[in-house]
Amino acid sequence: MLVFVSYHPSGRLLFDSLEIENKQYLFRPQVVETGRRKYFLVRWGSRARCRFRPSFVLNSKTAISNSTHRIKMYSHFCDGGVLTPLLPYPTFPCFAFLSRSERGNGVVFVFSAEDVHHLRQLGYDVVLYSAPIRIKREYRVHVVIDQMPRWLALEKQRPREFSSSMFLIRNAENGYRFRYCEIENPLGWECVKAVRSLGLDFGAVDCCEDDLGHYWIFEVNTAPGLRGESQTVEFYKGFIQAKYEQWKRMR
Repeated sequence: MLVFVSYHPSGRLLFDSLEIENKQYLFRPQVVETGRRKYFLVRWGSRARCRFRPSFVLNSKTAISNSTHRIKMYSHFCDGGVLTPLLPYPTFPCFAFLSRSERGNGVVFVFSAEDVHHLRQLGYDVVLYSAPIRIKREYRVHVVIDQMPRWLALEKQRPREFSSSMFLIRNAENGYRFRYCEIENPLGWECVKAVRSLGLDFGAVDCCEDDLGHYWIFEVNTAPGLRGESQTVEFYKGFIQAKYEQWKRMR
């Protein structure tokens, strides 16, 4: 039986697309009938505790924690030799990364130490920094780790009308969208390295190429948005279904 755990709308979208008869969707922790049945568990950005012992897991709780906790993510990136502009100290002006983020809302542009102090007074926990990069192209690269890792790349497109503040924070709320594209192999393998460094089986890597041709990894998402991205849904669907069929043959 396949059990899919997620509280993200994109998780439900992906789950509904799976062509697997024996499957169950969990929105929150709940009891699942166990008995002698074996379970194939998929965690889509969720670290929720499930009251059963799966025999196979795609994206463990530990791996998801590594990607959602920014200090852990930075540490694993450093240990794995991942090219990242993130730093534990500021060089003003710079981007400040908050401890938690969703849809790019965890990134704030700060000009001085007073700005950081003000954020902390408001209850925000600033944990990492990144100096502004002269970005030539910005990408989201979906990666699945198999015998031969694969990726599917999208390039971030800016809106037709935007202000300078929108240019600093390039998220969906400011009108930025993605389109499918091809990327160079060195960037693809750098994204694979980032996903592997966190212990993940799949993830969506936010990254960029600067005006000097250098690649930089910002973060890895374990529950990326999928609305309007049918090709991305098929990408993850094919991976999960292939892993599930392989698991059924081996058990």
